[in-house]
Amino acid sequence: MLLPKAVLILLPILWVVVSVWMISGQPIIAWFFRALRDWIWLGLTFFLVLEFAIYIGGYDPDPGNVALCKVITKDRIVSLQDISPNIETLRNIYRLDTDSDGFEEWVTFIKNEAQAYSAAIYDKEPCRAPELEVYPLSAISNDYVAERLSNTFTNPWSGPYMSALDGAVPKPAVVILSRDGQTLNIFKWVDEAGNKCQQAEPYERRYDVIGTFRGNGGVTLNGSRVTTLDRDGFERSQFSVSRTYLPINGSYLQPNGNLVSPVEGQITFQFDHPNDLVGTFYPEKAVLAFYLALFQRGGGSAEPDVKWTSGQYLSTDKLKPENQVPGAPYSLSTSTFGLAGQRSDMVKARVMAISYAPNVQSERAFQPQTVTVEAIGVDSSGRSTGPVRSITWTVVADPRTYAAPYGCEWKLNQIVNVAGIN
Repeated sequence: MLLPKAVLILLPILWVVVSVWMISGQPIIAWFFRALRDWIWLGLTFFLVLEFAIYIGGYDPDPGNVALCKVITKDRIVSLQDISPNIETLRNIYRLDTDSDGFEEWVTFIKNEAQAYSAAIYDKEPCRAPELEVYPLSAISNDYVAERLSNTFTNPWSGPYMSALDGAVPKPAVVILSRDGQTLNIFKWVDEAGNKCQQAEPYERRYDVIGTFRGNGGVTLNGSRVTTLDRDGFERSQFSVSRTYLPINGSYLQPNGNLVSPVEGQITFQFDHPNDLVGTFYPEKAVLAFYLALFQRGGGSAEPDVKWTSGQYLSTDKLKPENQVPGAPYSLSTSTFGLAGQRSDMVKARVMAISYAPNVQSERAFQPQTVTVEAIGVDSSGRSTGPVRSITWTVVADPRTYAAPYGCEWKLNQIVNVAGIN
């Protein structure tokens, strides 16, 4: 059967070639190369126009590709967009083995509100007549699963992925981190009915949410550690509240559905790199930077390339030799700077709260300011070295003509009060 089909295809081609040859009266080789040149030019022109249409005109080729597939297959293919019209684009459909059965399911994102998306997993049913099972992915309180996807052809979103959470779950879980990095949801597959060939009651097979996190400063997942950053109300200093969570018995949720308590919480900076903070012009930033650098090795940070030290935030007066002898109140080698516990046990400090009332006129006049932090010392195992203490500092201006906006840098000068926190 192969030979007749080949002949049927070859004969028309040969006929066209010879006919053109006869009409043109040109040597076949010269005609062939001219035709090849012209077709290459037409192809390059087509792709150049398509490139401009996509990257400049914003044309999305995916709908056209789907339409072409339907024409070629005589509409014998099934598109998930036909089943759920709120799937905006093919790029909101991802293939992942979400239940560890060796088959990649379809993870879909469905637009509900202006920028809020729900999600569902479509899975084939292998044992009965061809069928797709749909498993909704429901966050805590039926919240949205992702937002602001902005999943364009020229700037696609990487989408969800699978993670074993450093062994915290027996099988990899579905991790969905919104494109803006502010919403994280984690789901695990639950099958209480046995294998998929066994009839199941409603909800015996499902994806359970084991963690829903949101942080307007960002959410990160590192192994099984989830860290959220929430922008603090003190906007001019761009502080964030950092909270770190670890799963308990394979979930970040308590039996009542609430998140487990964070294993660590502290005030930190949203954007600033330590190298940028040595000459800060905000009094409250200087105090926070001082305690974040305190006691740490590697130049004052866990990052070995950072060259800042806590001493760079002390005033010139407190850096005098007589104030740096062992046992002096502001000795960088022995003082706890108001923290409870033994200095020898401390490897870093954690700031739990910070308070400061800005006074623009006073700041511009280079008058001393008062800043209070609530902080604890932390040992090498991550445990606190004592109770939280409230520590109040006076911060003084160090004139620097290059320092915006008021021509000074702020330095810690004196602890004026230390109190325990009930």
